[in-house]
Amino acid sequence: MHWRKFLLLNANKKPQQHPNRCYKDRDEVDEETEGKQSPEELPIDGTTLEIVVVVVVVVVVVVVVVVVVVVVVVVVVVVVTVVVVVIIIIIDIALLKFNAYITKRKKQTNVTQGVLC
Repeated sequence: MHWRKFLLLNANKKPQQHPNRCYKDRDEVDEETEGKQSPEELPIDGTTLEIVVVVVVVVVVVVVVVVVVVVVVVVVVVVVTVVVVVIIIIIDIALLKFNAYITKRKKQTNVTQGVLC
């Protein structure tokens, strides 16, 4: 139930009075608060709306920036990992070729030394 409808339905009911509390009549309370609006009934002016819009825009911008930063960090990590793996593979292939070259040279040297002996 909406709060205003609840207030309208209960407007004529007297509150339960506690014996140790002092209660004013509804008319006295109305005279004191006459001309004053409660915070719930204050209309939303342009300034409040602008503040809400600015807060929403700031929150959206912060969320977008955080998401972009996270995506950039993930992409950088993936690219660096791929580059490191490719460099390791290239070094491995180069070492294998160098090892094969050294082995081939040793065999040629051994054959030559065997002939000389």
